[in-house]
Amino acid sequence: MFCAPVCIPVPPSTPFNVLIGEIFLGVYGEHPDFVAIDWDEVVWFKSGHKFTPRFDLSLAENGLGHKDVIRFKTPGLKGIKGSGS
Repeated sequence: MFCAPVCIPVPPSTPFNVLIGEIFLGVYGEHPDFVAIDWDEVVWFKSGHKFTPRFDLSLAENGLGHKDVIRFKTPGLKGIKGSGS
């Protein structure tokens, strides 16, 4: 369903948990697996390197800056009809 990164223009002061609770819901919420994501088990990547975000801190405090790319893997979810997407 999502073939490329999505630009999310937010201020650096945005709390990381707002990404999950509000912004990601608006961007990825239509995916049928979205509601099944266990956010405590998600594996996070920042510009290709594994990292562990602090949900209570801002994006800047998590070391995220302009043009950083955030990716996340959702262990246990197989995508739409097992497709991996």
